[in-house]
Amino acid sequence: MESKPTIHFLLYKIAALYLKNLFLNNKEEAQKIQNEVQKYGYQDLIKTWPK
Repeated sequence: MESKPTIHFLLYKIAALYLKNLFLNNKEEAQKIQNEVQKYGYQDLIKTWPK
């Protein structure tokens, strides 16, 4: 989570935040992250994410 914000690692960091919220049962925040990623055109990235 402390890595330099390159675009490649930024996508991994977003995915990690999403998964962290799912594991902590914070589904509302996880859904917000998923919606934002989709809004910016990364539908292919999130279609494999667990729900």
